[in-house]
Amino acid sequence: MNDPEVVEVLGEATLPADSTIPASITGSECKVIDLTNCGDFALTVEATFGPDNTGDVVAHLKSSPYGGAAVEEDWDTEDYAKITLTCVKSTRVQVTKAIDADPKYMKVQLINEDPSYGVGPVTVTKVTSII
Repeated sequence: MNDPEVVEVLGEATLPADSTIPASITGSECKVIDLTNCGDFALTVEATFGPDNTGDVVAHLKSSPYGGAAVEEDWDTEDYAKITLTCVKSTRVQVTKAIDADPKYMKVQLINEDPSYGVGPVTVTKVTSII
């Protein structure tokens, strides 16, 4: 088996309060995750919460059979998977989730559910084995 490939697909120094990055699934902040030659696939989401944070960070994984980065209609409207980082004040929180690589293209949208405070840094990393 080949060594796994580790790639950061989304990184924000600060995810502003009550925000979604990218605002649209066609936004360029997140790379298209191409799984066409992928065996296993895992997504790691990590965020550092400040002392005043109260809301969670949620990663919504959207899938597409086509992968058209600039075409909104190419992306499913329902989540393929969702990862929630539960707010723990003044703490870095990380969650890794194994995901079925059946849809061949995916993108991530991050939502900061804290109405008053930004969270950061926030990163999303994919780990895949190449077949």
